[in-house]
Amino acid sequence: RGELAEERLWESMQQAGMAEAEAVSSAWEAAMFTGMDEYLFRENNSYLGQQGLLAHGSALFDRGELAEAVMALEAAVQAEPEDSAAWQLLGQAHADADDDARAIACLRRAVASDAHNLEALLSLGVSYTNELDQTRALEHLQLWLESHPDFHAVAPEPLRGHADPFDQQRRGTKLFQRAPGVAPP
Repeated sequence: RGELAEERLWESMQQAGMAEAEAVSSAWEAAMFTGMDEYLFRENNSYLGQQGLLAHGSALFDRGELAEAVMALEAAVQAEPEDSAAWQLLGQAHADADDDARAIACLRRAVASDAHNLEALLSLGVSYTNELDQTRALEHLQLWLESHPDFHAVAPEPLRGHADPFDQQRRGTKLFQRAPGVAPP
């Protein structure tokens, strides 16, 4: 009889601990997402109001003039806030400059404007990897697989929502190992 009471006490303590852990996890997630989509533009941008900003920013990016490309692309997304390609290239410029936090903000905006922007999804996976956020990295890499016309059949079961990051990583690795086998020649 004493053992039964101890088991019940232990079970109630575990349940209370799990509920507390879930509350802490939810608070942590909320804190992590706060401001993640917020992008602070630089002041005094001489490109504001000009035409052909995406093409100009792309040319600057291709020449490796990242700081100047960022300015042109910031003006481009301010002129066209729903331009997924401009947000994606701005994010890539930040990523190439090793500013993954800003890259993530831009790439998230690119995906919000076009959920099937494959370059943005893949770049998000890389930037989250660089920021040591394994869970989000794997989620975005799976979204890339699901959205890619050559590989969407590889990802039949979602990785998202799995609490165990090791299981998620193992399953994600298996998905990517299967991908070359389904790609067209």
